[in-house]
Amino acid sequence: MKIVLFLLLFLIIPFRAQTNWNTKKFKVKSFEIKRDKYGIYNYKKGNLLVNSRDDGEHYFEEVREQNKLNFIRIYAYDRKGNLLGESYKFKNLNIDKALEYNNEGVIVKEIDFSQPNFTFSIYQLIEKVKNEFNIDLNNSVDWKIDMLVNNPKKIYEWLVIGHILNKEQHLRHLKTLRFDGATGKFMSMEDGYYGFNAIE
Repeated sequence: MKIVLFLLLFLIIPFRAQTNWNTKKFKVKSFEIKRDKYGIYNYKKGNLLVNSRDDGEHYFEEVREQNKLNFIRIYAYDRKGNLLGESYKFKNLNIDKALEYNNEGVIVKEIDFSQPNFTFSIYQLIEKVKNEFNIDLNNSVDWKIDMLVNNPKKIYEWLVIGHILNKEQHLRHLKTLRFDGATGKFMSMEDGYYGFNAIE
């Protein structure tokens, strides 16, 4: 009997160790004490900035690094603090993978947002734009990144879009930098002003 039990443990433990699982929990009691009247609690942990909130059904955490404010790791939890899922974004652009977990923290669903035709990664793009155009995409409020995909025409481009407001002149400066999604080669720039005093 002892031999059989030992063999069962030998089979179970390696399987558990190799399974993709996550034991991250949301500290419900601590949050409920510290939250404001809107169900929000913001705090700093090392170099991380954490925004935690309650939407009535779930708890959420948005985690940013201080020097990479536009990269957001988002966690969703149930009312008991169990992790339901996580995703990674650059502003509103989904990147890398989104994961869904069951009650035991085991991954049950995975969505990969990486595009096979974009072999020049978003991280390489950010570095290139910083070095060649002196734009800090990691932290800029005025700039965002988007993807242009046209499969029939085989067009795959990174778009770096700046939307800069000039309140004094009532102008909006819209600038778009285009890069090849596979090589990162700079392709073109579109530049214009829009608003009450728009420059044609």
